[in-house]
Amino acid sequence: MERIGIFLGSFNPPHIGHISMVSACVNEYVKKQNLLDSIWVIPAYQNPNKSNTNNYRERLFFCEQSNGGFGYIPNVFVRDIEGDLKPKYTIELIEYLKSEYPDTEFVWLITWETYCELLNGKWYASSRLLDENKFIIINEGKMDEDIDINYIHSRIGHSNLIRCKNVISTMKLPNRIDISSTKIREMIKNGECPIPYITCDIWETLIIDYID
Repeated sequence: MERIGIFLGSFNPPHIGHISMVSACVNEYVKKQNLLDSIWVIPAYQNPNKSNTNNYRERLFFCEQSNGGFGYIPNVFVRDIEGDLKPKYTIELIEYLKSEYPDTEFVWLITWETYCELLNGKWYASSRLLDENKFIIINEGKMDEDIDINYIHSRIGHSNLIRCKNVISTMKLPNRIDISSTKIREMIKNGECPIPYITCDIWETLIIDYID
């Protein structure tokens, strides 16, 4: 059975932090451990928790770029799935993937921060997402501690311990990149230069968006 890592997000815009996470996962889990066969980057059509993600085609194009986007990383594929599916919630995407690719096991590449949001019930169908999916948890470098299984056990509480069985691995990025899509949009809005966090092509397009 093929095993594919899925990296989900709004990518509004995709930046060097996203790229570094996916690249690190390829090196560790595709090349080194052979835990994954490939990684799919799946941009969200509309994030239910964000009101400014209606530019789906533009964000998809940014992700697909071979110059500075996910497209130049080996074994990584940007998938235009939500453009037709238009799911309201992530659980709908997960159900679709399992239905369309029954011979594939999907592993969710997720940050510790987002995993905690699931544990705290902040996502629609959080319990199902936790119980029905495999996870690789990524420490972006925002915390000094190494996030391993023992650390997870100490933080999530007894009632959630059973869910740790779905965490197949954890990793800490070698270098922290303190940037976010929100911060990049604010930089552009304020006339600041966002290079090298995003490519020149993305910057030029976003400048036009803000002028319009």
